[in-house]
Amino acid sequence: MTVPKGTRSWFDYGTDGLGAGYGPTHDAVRAWLLAQGLVAGTGFVVRPYRGATHNDASWRARLDAPRTFLFGGGRH
Repeated sequence: MTVPKGTRSWFDYGTDGLGAGYGPTHDAVRAWLLAQGLVAGTGFVVRPYRGATHNDASWRARLDAPRTFLFGGGRH
């Protein structure tokens, strides 16, 4: 499986609660994306949010970052 050209992806997770165990999976995704030739911060972002949990309030608090990266053309 390869990443389609021009794809930009955002992955994030909180480090508390349900998301606490997601780090190793996101590390594997990051390594795979790098192996596909994508550049971290330009083609994709994998970001942990320290102290955040897996719930609507946490997602709402960090929505601006992925929205800017994916739709604003910005670098994160």
